[in-house]
Amino acid sequence: MTLHLDLSGGAAAPELEAEAPLLDLPRGAEAVGGQVVLRLDYPVELRFRGAPSGETLSALTMMRLTGADVRRVTDAPAARGAAVALAASLRWTPARTALVLGLMDASDAAAAHAVVAALLDVGDGLPERAREEDGRVVLPLLFLVGERTEIVFRRLTGADLQAIAGGKDVLTQALARAAALSPAEARELFDTLDGADAMGVSRVVGFLSGSGRMTGR
Repeated sequence: MTLHLDLSGGAAAPELEAEAPLLDLPRGAEAVGGQVVLRLDYPVELRFRGAPSGETLSALTMMRLTGADVRRVTDAPAARGAAVALAASLRWTPARTALVLGLMDASDAAAAHAVVAALLDVGDGLPERAREEDGRVVLPLLFLVGERTEIVFRRLTGADLQAIAGGKDVLTQALARAAALSPAEARELFDTLDGADAMGVSRVVGFLSGSGRMTGR
C-alpha cells in the first residue's frame, strides 16, 4: 500500500487531550492507548554481525504521528514518503526501517503501511468532520492542542495562492493565511498537531485552493 500525502513541506509530541478516534485497522492490529500493535503473520528473524544469535520480530509497535512528522514526510522524495512515515511511526531510523521492511512478508509490510494511513486519516477532499459556515471552513480537531478545539479557515484568494506558491513551507504558509495566523504561529501549531489533524489541515487547504471543484468533499 502506498500513502498518498497531499502536503507541502522535530517537534515534541503534542499533549493529546482527547480520546483517540476509532481506527480502520487491518487484521492483526490493535489500538492500545496512543499506539497500535501490529502482530506479524510472518515474524522476521534479525541477525546482527558478530552476535551468536539474532532477534525475532513478531510485532510492530506504532505510535501516532505529529504534524512535525508529517512535514518530514513531505520533505522526502515522493517515492520514499511512505517509508519515512512508517519510520516516524515506529520511532526507528530510516536505515533500520528499510532493513526490516525489506525482510518482511509483503502482506505484513502492506498492513504496516495501512496502520500508518489509518493513524493519519489519509483521504481525499474535505474531511467528513469539517463543516462550511458563512463562507468559512471549520475543522474540529480530533486531539486538542492546549485549549484549541478547532481551526477556522477563511477562503483563499488568487493573491494568497500566488504568495504561497512563491515561498517555502507552502502548507504552513497557507495555514497562516487561511487561519489568520503569523507564519511562526502557523508552523508551531501545525508541528504540534496530531498527524491526523495535520492531514485534515492539508485536505482543507487543498479544498480551499481549488481541489474541491474536482473532488467535492
